[in-house]
Amino acid sequence: MEDVEQLSEAELAELYYAHRDDPDAQGEEALRTEPSRLSSIVSVWFTPEETVRLRRAAEEAGLTLSSYIRQCALTTSDRPVDIDRVRRDVEEAGRRLSDALRALHVRQAS
Repeated sequence: MEDVEQLSEAELAELYYAHRDDPDAQGEEALRTEPSRLSSIVSVWFTPEETVRLRRAAEEAGLTLSSYIRQCALTTSDRPVDIDRVRRDVEEAGRRLSDALRALHVRQAS
């Protein structure tokens, strides 16, 4: 195996995942920065731009990338937000507000 001391967190994850079924790698001590109660790995794919944003946010929060993503995932609501639906709803609300303001101005002018 490579010198794990020189690898980034992402490279370590890829390395350990690639060797997950390698019997020669069994019994090696894994580097662990999180409490031992963490025992599951979930792979999630991000675009390069999303990864940059996540790493920056994690650094600003003083957390590892894994901790940051875990904290965000576990502190959000049970239902994912449909951003496109929110945008449509906000646009519709804006149109209705504009219509209401026009109606008020017409009424005031009379």
